[in-house]
Amino acid sequence: MKTLLCTCVLALLSLTAFGQIDAKLNAGSAITGGINLSADFGLDYSNSLAIGLGRANTKITINDNEYQYLRYRIIPEYRHYFNPRNGADGLFAGAYGRVAFFEAEAITEGEDIDGVRVGLGALFGNKWAYDGGFVLELNGGIGYNKPFGTDENAQIANPLLSLAPGLDLRLGILVGYRFNR
Repeated sequence: MKTLLCTCVLALLSLTAFGQIDAKLNAGSAITGGINLSADFGLDYSNSLAIGLGRANTKITINDNEYQYLRYRIIPEYRHYFNPRNGADGLFAGAYGRVAFFEAEAITEGEDIDGVRVGLGALFGNKWAYDGGFVLELNGGIGYNKPFGTDENAQIANPLLSLAPGLDLRLGILVGYRFNR
């Protein structure tokens, strides 16, 4: 197990040998009170791998009960860029995964719940990489998600997980900086 972990860490560190790394902050998440950071590693001129980490903390009311809802997300992505100008930029399409660990603590009456949600989907968008290193990106995605380990009380868990059970939506407005240009 230690060998596998060490190999994965070394593989991630070796991605920097291929070229640029884009460090980005999702401004959309920041506006709504969450934080989502990501790094996009260019594999070659038109392909990249990205990893995102996020945290969100909100209050939600369901059936007159108020909950403090906290979730942590890990989001791996693969992207293919069509006609890039500055390497791994421009119009792209790809695939993403999402693992979200969530917990909701009852502020008023009700049960506390926790669990994990796993999602897979398709991603599309556009990234503009400027000569000075500034990066701007707009993206969206749609996929399928499945909750695991939720409390027996599904009428509490389902509204916390998504607007429509099974639907995984992504929207992003990201700003960042490109290293190793």
